[in-house]
Order: sequence, then structure tokens, then C-alpha cells
Amino acid sequence: MKKLSQKTNHIIVTSVICSLALATGAGLGLFFGMKYLKPEQNYNFSAEALEDDSSLLMKKYENAKGDYANFKGYELVNISLNKYDQTTNHYCKTDGYVEATGVTQTIKGTTIRNENSYFNESISVSALVQVAKRFYQDTADEIDVYAGSSIKNGSTAKWDANPEKEFTASEYEEAYGKQLSRSSIYVISSKTVLNSSYTIDENNNYIVEMSLDPTLSVIRYVKQMKELSGLERYPTFSLVEMTFTLDENLNLISRQVHEQYEVFKLGFHQSDSYINDYYYPDATLSIPDLLTDCTYE
Repeated sequence: MKKLSQKTNHIIVTSVICSLALATGAGLGLFFGMKYLKPEQNYNFSAEALEDDSSLLMKKYENAKGDYANFKGYELVNISLNKYDQTTNHYCKTDGYVEATGVTQTIKGTTIRNENSYFNESISVSALVQVAKRFYQDTADEIDVYAGSSIKNGSTAKWDANPEKEFTASEYEEAYGKQLSRSSIYVISSKTVLNSSYTIDENNNYIVEMSLDPTLSVIRYVKQMKELSGLERYPTFSLVEMTFTLDENLNLISRQVHEQYEVFKLGFHQSDSYINDYYYPDATLSIPDLLTDCTYE
């Protein structure tokens, strides 16, 4: 599909690790030795088996008629995610940064649903690495991935005219962990939430804080990280914390994510990630073509 005339989140680009490792001058002997010092984290779990039945949750929500006193914090979040995914027009803006081995990598992202078309952009920049990707889906079973270069101000890029990869929807989910139609790449459920709580602020917004199992909650996410960064093994997470803000009708407003994880690329490297997502449900944003920039504040 060409996107020269017409025409989701949260992609953490860990390619910075590759350059950091190369910059250390680590020898191949050290590389092969270190690789087997730690066993690779096992993510051989079924995401579907870990997720709760969303139809039962939405029925409980409809029967509650606005009284959410008997809902757990993570249930309110899953209701809001379901509502968001069901809207035919919405978009999300992402910003954040990852700190690894003394280098900070900034992240900008846009995800859009416009009727039955989906779009995702991720631009990540550090002193050592610049990575830009766009994902377009305007048919039910075809997703094209475009690479960008000549990144300016950490937020715009020149996009290749031809896709670097083409996927069917099932191939894309296998490679990147989720469909573009799914807003959250994390598994948030009774089986993955370690604790969750919520308060109601002065604007009647729900502030939901939760910590997730650092293995079970990221079994989709690690596929995306491995695919984007060309890692030889999956990263190992030690911390996944989130804060969601929902309005009084349980519509998504924002999400803040703090993660800590270790990746292997010519050695083991610790990363600390802080990501902010801002959601606009029932809002229409045109999907940009390859000559049009996304805008960031």
C-alpha cells in the first residue's frame, strides 16, 4: 500500500542498548561468555489465558449504572480500555524517556484510529541512536511498516517511500505482540495485577495506581521490544507500575508508566523507562500520509 497521498501504542525503542554495547568495545569472547551467565526469561504463557473475560466485566459495568464502589481499580481501567477500543475514532499522544547506561533516549508517539484505519508512529532519539517507525493499516489484513530518517527535534522524520516490511494482521500480532486495534500492549487482569487502588480527585476523575507482575503482564510487550530492537533474547522486567486517570464516566484521560528492565546486547544493560500516554476518545484525527508530520507539543 502506498501512503504518499492518503494516510497504535506505546513503543519503547531499546535500540540505544545496541549502540551503548558497541561503544564499550566489548570483545566477542566476553559477549559469548556473558550471554550464558543468566538464563533467558521464560515468557511461554498464553496471553488469552491470562486475560479476564471482558464481556462479563462490561456487563457488570452496565448493571452498575454509575456506582463503581464494588469495582477494583484494575477493573475500572479495563472498562475504560474497552470503551476506548470500541470507539471508531480516537487518538493517543505519547512522550517519555528511557535511561540506560548513562544515556537518555527520548520518545514521541502518535496512535490513531480513523474508522477502520489504524496508524502508529514512534520516534526515539538519543546521542547515539535515532529510530523512527510508522505503521499503517487501512485494510483488514495488511499492515505496512515504514522506516524514517533525518529526524529533527526528536519529533519529525523523512519517511521512506516504500515499506520496509509488510505483514498480515496475524503475522503482525505474532511479531509485535498485539493488533493495532488494541490500545494496551500490557496484560492487565486478576492474574497479573499485584495490587491496585484508586482515589477520586476534585474533578471527579478516578486516579488508579497499580503494580503488575513483571513477567506475566509483559508477555505481549517483550515481543514488540525484541522485534524493534533486534534483540537476541527477550528483556527481563523487574518493575511495571502504572497510574491511570479516568473521567467520571470511565473514559481514558491519561496513563503514566514506570518500568525497569534488563536487556542483553553485547552484555547486560539496565534500563529505566518513564512513559506518558494522553488519550482522546471519540475524537477524529486524520491519518497522515508519508509527507505529513505528526504534531507534538
